[in-house]
Parts: sequence; structure tokens; C-alpha cells
Amino acid sequence: MDSSNVVDMRASVREAVEEGLSYPVQESPLDTVDEDISQEAQNLGSLEESEPAEEPVIEVPSNDTRSFEVEPLIQAPAPTVSDDETLYNRTADETLSSSETSDLELRNYQKELAQPGLEGKNIIVCAPTGSGKTRVALEITKEHLDKADRGRRKVVFLVNQVELMEQQLAVFKKNLTGYRTIGLSGNVDTKVPLSELLPKNDVIVLTAQILLDQLRDNLLKIHDFSLMIYDECHHTKKGHPYNNIMAFYIDQKLDSPVADWHPSAIQERLPQVVGLTASLGVGKANNNETAIEHILKLCANLDTEELSTVVQHENEMLQYVNVPKSDIVPVGERAMDPFKDIITGIMEEIENKIKDLHGQHQLKERSATDLDPPADKGKGPYTQWVHSLKKKIAVIDEQKIRWSCFACWTNLLTYHEALLINEDSRTIDALDYIRSENSKRSTHRNLDIDNWLQQLFQEKEPTISEFAANDTFKNPKLVKLEDMLRKAYEEKPDSRGIVFCKTRALTETLKNWMLETESLKALNPKCLVGTNAAVDKKGMTSSQQVDVLSYFKGGKVKLLIATSVAEEGLDIKQCNLVIRYDYVTNEIAMVQARGRGRAEDSQYVLIAGGRGTAEKEELNVIRESMMKKAICAVKQMSPQEFKDKVRRLQEEVKDERMMRKTAQSGAAAEDEHELQCLKCDVFACLSSDIRVIEKSNHVVVDEEFMTRVEVKPHPNSQRYGNMEKTGKLHCTKCDSAWGIQCLYKRMAFPVLKLESFLLEDKNRDIKMENKWKDVPFKVRKFTSEDWKKIAARQ
Repeated sequence: MDSSNVVDMRASVREAVEEGLSYPVQESPLDTVDEDISQEAQNLGSLEESEPAEEPVIEVPSNDTRSFEVEPLIQAPAPTVSDDETLYNRTADETLSSSETSDLELRNYQKELAQPGLEGKNIIVCAPTGSGKTRVALEITKEHLDKADRGRRKVVFLVNQVELMEQQLAVFKKNLTGYRTIGLSGNVDTKVPLSELLPKNDVIVLTAQILLDQLRDNLLKIHDFSLMIYDECHHTKKGHPYNNIMAFYIDQKLDSPVADWHPSAIQERLPQVVGLTASLGVGKANNNETAIEHILKLCANLDTEELSTVVQHENEMLQYVNVPKSDIVPVGERAMDPFKDIITGIMEEIENKIKDLHGQHQLKERSATDLDPPADKGKGPYTQWVHSLKKKIAVIDEQKIRWSCFACWTNLLTYHEALLINEDSRTIDALDYIRSENSKRSTHRNLDIDNWLQQLFQEKEPTISEFAANDTFKNPKLVKLEDMLRKAYEEKPDSRGIVFCKTRALTETLKNWMLETESLKALNPKCLVGTNAAVDKKGMTSSQQVDVLSYFKGGKVKLLIATSVAEEGLDIKQCNLVIRYDYVTNEIAMVQARGRGRAEDSQYVLIAGGRGTAEKEELNVIRESMMKKAICAVKQMSPQEFKDKVRRLQEEVKDERMMRKTAQSGAAAEDEHELQCLKCDVFACLSSDIRVIEKSNHVVVDEEFMTRVEVKPHPNSQRYGNMEKTGKLHCTKCDSAWGIQCLYKRMAFPVLKLESFLLEDKNRDIKMENKWKDVPFKVRKFTSEDWKKIAARQ
């Protein structure tokens, strides 16, 4: 690596070591959603927009009666795999030990972490990746079960991802002898509810949404458990299932008449709470005071009595925790970019066409300044502008004008996204994207405007094709990435590397580029993306993830190209190279990605383009240091001061929650709306005919709805959770895409794509929303009565 192009960050790591909490700070990509929303995070939401909801799959309880065993942690001098961030779906033997198992014997720093939990306190265990947080949790769990009243000892271990349930279940089943352990996740449908499984088991490992559903349906109470363990507990904030579960806990605590919050009745006793994390983060803090406040809020959300970090035995811990060398490699933009110049010119003509429509027809409530786009196309501000433009077009009264404007908007969006692809990939990839999107255009055309839009591109296409084939206009970021990977694998042929990038689409284009590049195709690169993609978007199933990770571990695949899904939980001891491809969000994701480098002499590199990426990363290092100082400040508070601050924050959050609930109950009153086709105004359905299945899949139960759509075969039929997409729904009048058809438990359901519709209320006011959570009406749950009616029809 050219040292002249490298900004060395090792000094910041040494400084962090000297500041008293010398470990790499991690937090999950979910936090990125709260602060710097990445494209990957924006793809998460509902089935038609993101993930299928969870329903439990049952793991058979273990009757293992072997002695209590656990994996030896990282052995000096070479760091190896940690016990709490292992390969998805590994067996218990693989998860716990690479040699032979042994009786649980904590190291001194692990005993320090566990001690307050062994005393029965509510704690957050904050320690670095590879330090053995699950090992600590096991010791606390075993001690708790050994001492708790037999009829009351019920432990729940909560995880944030379906894949992580399997690995943690393997750990607990292997090591908790004499106790019944079961696992539940959202992969497969089951008719056995958690409330019926709990009395027969001592430990349940499950994804958080399952427990939250049971609490909301009043099938379980918080005090049904005696110990709750939250894996990656930094997610316990805002609307995350962890935080919603703890809201039940906090409400019961604050509503207790006993001054010290402990109810006297044994059946009402609140459980002990243990959180596990490698990072508490600093949220949006910009100074030490707000960083401390952020940590206190997290402590309040988890009702924490003590932050458990390593202080006395820090030197011992550092022997077993590997911190990769971190570098930033600045890379400039193309010296000449004729593709961008040509596409920008086409976009300007389309923008002017929209303004002409405004001038000719005086679109009501639309000033010319509203239609002025940012000058720099293919950048963040333009993304915001083009998406806001769609809502402005949606409420135009005159149908013909709206059709014309909408056709222009669709093309603008395609060209804008092509510029984004061109910035990170090859020009040919961007050109292929435009061709692909153009081929999907509706056959029911508004001929004048559509022919004009087609002609704009067709006139320039031959010239763009010539530029795409010219090596003079190669992407410098790809040149640097190729050089970096080639050198790394020449020096260590058995290396394993991970390249993190922004979106699923980019993982595919990078993989295709590598397979077509002679020096890289032998690495056999594979993509690793989330299982919670929309059914009409390309994602991965859990089994596909497992296969890819297995190949990566075994060396058949030497390079993964991943989205943020791999930042948390992936741990391969051979991985010695982690590259973030011009992709920076916050300090949390930085440390998560950095922590994937497990082998000795690992390297973490950021390839930084010319849009402030390097500066953002340097700021993240500062924020990481700020968090460590804030933790020290919180730990220096007296027990009473800490308790008072936590209580105050809990009361404030409860008040806010109650106010929000009151406001939502008023806003969500049954206010009937019509859903109309965005393009042609035709009636689609009433809001009262919409139901939600598995909390994220919005279907229409009106039997007349199918007369208003044409169902076309889906080119990528695939199962996601309990849903299998089988077709695409199109408006019979204008052929606009309305959503997809899915099979759910062998019944066909139309699943709506909200952004394809206008919402008209009883006063004839029209609006448009992109997310179901923002609609101005309440969507009812799919009930057994709905099921009977649909079954009778089909």
C-alpha cells in the first residue's frame, strides 16, 4: 500500500488505550438507521418494502446431561474466534471450542465483568469483541438457575437477528446441564406459542419480536421471567423491540407502590436484566455532556444498576483482544467522466420539461422554485429532491399533466441512480442499469412524453457505449481496490477478506466486476446480504447465508462482498483484511466493521472517495474516544446519583410514551380513505379493506379488488419467510405496478406497494405516503374471520 496515500489511524488507537477503556467500541448497524440512514437500512421495513415478519420456529430442547463446558477464549499470542460472535448456525462444538471443551473457568477480567451480575444486579456488560461476553452471560445464568426458586427460574436470552439465535442456542444447550433449553426464531411457522413452552423450559433463546408479540397480546408478563439477557443491548432505544419489551418492565417498576420499586408479591417480582454489548455509542452527541446523557438513557432503558467494564484486569484482557491496523486510503474521482456529463445533460432537459409543464398549465400550489433541483446530480441533496418531487406530482389534479410529470420523474430517478452506480462501479454497469429500467417501462404509454423520453436516451446510447468500453475512463476506486486485493492475496494466498459496501445492488456489481477481472476471479467472491429484503427485491435466505459463510470459512470463497448485515456477528478467525468501500456512517459501524478482522496482523482499510468520506471516518475516531470518556464519567458517579438520574430518565420516557400513545390514538381513528392509482386515478380499494399479516405485509381482503388488477408472472419467484411471491399486480387501466401476489399458507393474497397509490380522505384531500407507518388511517390485523372469508372464496 502506498504510504503517501494513507492516513494512519494507529495513533488514535494508542491514545484510546491510554484513556482507560482500551478496547474497540462497537455498535450495530441498527444505530446507523437512527443517525446516518444508509441505503441498506432504508430497504428494511415491510414485506413489500422489506422483511417478512417473524413467527417462531422451535428447536427441540436439549436433554444433554454432560458437565458444564465452554469454549476456551482467545489463546495468546494469536487472537482467534470469540464465543459470542461466531459463524451463523455453527454446531455447539464449533461454537465453543476448536480443540476440547473444559469446565467453565473464567479469566480474571471475565470474573470482574460477571461479579455484579452474580450479585443479582441489573448490569450492562460492556467489553470488546472477542473478550467472551457470552461466557460471562453463561456464568451468570448458571449461578442464577442454581440459586433461583425452581418454580420461578425462567431465563430468556434475546437476540437481534434470526441467524444469531442459532449460534447462541448452541452455546446454551451445550453448557447448561440439567436445565431444559429451547430456541425460537422467525424462520418457520409454528402453532405452539411461547406462553405454552415457557412452563416446560428453563432457558429460552429467541428473537425479540416473538416475546414482544406475546407481551402485547397479554399472553405473557414481564415477571414470568427471572432473568432477561439482551445480546447486543445497544439496540435498546427508540422503537426497537428490545426497548418496547423493556417498556413493559419500566411501566411495572414505576407503577409499583413500593418506594424501592420491588413489589412484595413474589409473582409480581421483576426479573434481573443483563445487557451485553461491545459499545454503548454516543448517539448524536457533540460534547461530553450529551455523550454521558446518551449512555445514561441506555442505562435507564435497561434499568441498569451498574455498568460492568474491565478496569482492574485490563492488561490481561488486552492479551486476548486483537485490534487490526486501521488506515484510510484517499482516492480521487475520474479525471474525465463523459458518462456523467451526458447523463447530466439528459436530466437537465427532463427537468426543464417539468418546468415547461408548470408554465403552460400553472399547476396549482406549485411555484417554479419548488422545481429547481440541486446543481450536483448523483449526490445526496439530489436524492432528497427527486423523492420530494414525486409527492408534489402525486397531488396534481389534471390527470394528463400528472402522467407526463410522473413519466419524467421516473426517468429522472433512473438516471440519478445510474450516476450513483457509475460513481462506485464501472460505466457499463450504470449503462446496463438504465437499459434494464427502460425495458420495464409500461406498455400502456402516454405516447408523446414517453417517445420523447426514449429518444433522449437512444440518441446518446451509442456514444455512451463507446465510453463504457474505453479504459481511459476507469473508476479510480476500482483500480485501487483491485491493486489492494491483488497485493494482499499475493502476500498471503490463504487470506480471507471482506469488502463492505452501501447497497445490495453494489455488492452484485462489484462481484460481477471481480469475476470479470483476471487478477481477482480466482478469489471466487460471493455476496452476503440480509435475509430481510423485500420479496420483490433480491435478498438471501438463511440457508444461502449459511452456505456462503461455510465456503468462506473453508477457503472455497476467499472474499465476501457484504452489506452491513455482516458487520455484527460474523467472526472468521482467518479473516485478515476488511475493506470499507467508500462507505462511512458513524463510529459504531466503523468499529463493527473493524472488528471483523480476526487473524493476526489484520488490516482494516477505508477506501475514501472525494465526498468527505475520509473526514467522516476521522470524526468517528473522535466520537469513539468521546464514548470511552463518557463511560468513565458514568462509572465515577456515586450509586445514588446514578440511580436518581436513571429514575428521572425513566419517568421522562414514560411520560413521553404516554403522550405519544394518546396522540396516536386520536390520529389513528377510523378515517376511511380511498386508495387510487397514482398514475391514472382509478379506484383501487378502501383503507378499511386492508389488513396486515405478520405485522408487515399489507393485503387487500375485498374480493372485488382482483377485478381491478392484472396478475402477471413474477420473474423471480422466491419464498421469504412464510410468504412466497408468485406474481406482480398491475393496474388494468394504465398498467402501473401496484404490488405483488403472494402465497401465504397456500392462500393467494395481493400485497400492496403503498407508493403506487394516492390517499384520498372524505374531504377529497389527497396525499401520498411511502411508508405504512405514516398513513393517516389505522390498518387492522388479519383475523381468523378474514381467513374464513378468503378460504371460502378460494
